[in-house]
Amino acid sequence: MRIVFTLFGILLSDVFAAKPGQDTYSQYCYVCHSAGLAGAPKFQSKPDWQPRCEQKNLKGLLNSAMQGINAMPAKGTCDSCSQDDILEAIKYMVPSDEAKCHK
Repeated sequence: MRIVFTLFGILLSDVFAAKPGQDTYSQYCYVCHSAGLAGAPKFQSKPDWQPRCEQKNLKGLLNSAMQGINAMPAKGTCDSCSQDDILEAIKYMVPSDEAKCHK
C-alpha cells in the first residue's frame, strides 16, 4: 500500500510542477507584465506579443530582455538569472501560437 501512495505522489508532483519559466516570471516579471506597466507586453496577450514576435523573433526578444529596453532594466532586475532562465520566462509569457517566438 505504501508503494501505491508513493507512486501516486510522484505522479501528482509532475502534474503540479511549475512550467519552465513560470518561477522566473512569478518572481521577476509579473509586476510589469501582468498589467502592462510602462508599455510592457502583457502575459499571454496576442495583440501585445504578435508584433514583437514578428519584428524581433525569439532571439531578438532575448537580446532586448538581457540588455534592457525602454523602462525594463537588463534581465528585468534578475541579476542571478541565466540567459536560459530569461529565455524560458519569455517563452512562458508569449502565447503558444506565436510560432516565431517559440523556435
